[in-house]
Amino acid sequence: IVKPLFELMGKNITLVGGNGDGQTTKVANQIIVALNIQAVAEALLFASKAG
Repeated sequence: IVKPLFELMGKNITLVGGNGDGQTTKVANQIIVALNIQAVAEALLFASKAG
């Protein structure tokens, strides 16, 4: 029923499970992104101190 609406919003549509599972997936993705940002910040600081 809602698939045509999702197709308007994005090219790739992935079913991740039942009710609430999309929120869990979003939180997991946000954690991964935050860890990547932190890793880049640490690497830049390390490189800056190394000269």
